[in-house]
Amino acid sequence: MGMNNSFLAGYLAEKEVRKCSKISLKERSTVYLLNFVPPMDCVAYQVDGNIIKGADKDKCDKLVVATTCTDEKVCVFVELKGSDVAHAVKQLDATLSYPLFSQNRAKWTKARIVANKIPANTGRSVVERAKVDFRRKYNCELICLKSGQPDFFRQRFDLEGG
Repeated sequence: MGMNNSFLAGYLAEKEVRKCSKISLKERSTVYLLNFVPPMDCVAYQVDGNIIKGADKDKCDKLVVATTCTDEKVCVFVELKGSDVAHAVKQLDATLSYPLFSQNRAKWTKARIVANKIPANTGRSVVERAKVDFRRKYNCELICLKSGQPDFFRQRFDLEGG
C-alpha cells in the first residue's frame, strides 16, 4: 500500500515515508509531537520555502501526510510559533486555500498551531473564531497546542467498519 502523494511528487520530503507511531517536528524552540494510533505510513514536508516559496506569501511551516491502513489520507498542516497565534491563523488559512492543497483535499484535514506561549485572552478568541471558520471553509479541525504537548491521530475502526 503506497502513499498517494502524487500531488507532492516534485517536493523534497523533510522526513521520508516510513511507518511510524510518532513524528516530531521542530523549529527554533517550538516542538510538535504527533502520535499515530495505530502506527501509519507518514512523511513530513517543509511548506515554507519548499512547497510554497516567496517571502511575500503567508504559509505554514510544515505538513505531515499520513496514510491510514484503509489507504485514506490525513494531512496535518503545522505552524510552529513563539506566541503570535493570530499570525499563525493567517498562515494556516493561506496554506489551506493554496491551489495545490485546495485541489487535493485529504479525507482528514487538520491544522495545528503550536506555540511556546498562548496569549490567554486575545489568542483564545482568535483561535475560537478560526476553528469555526476552518471547519466551514475547509472541513478542517484546528487545534492550538503548547510546544511539546502531544497530539494524536487515532484511526477508529468501529466507525469505519474495519
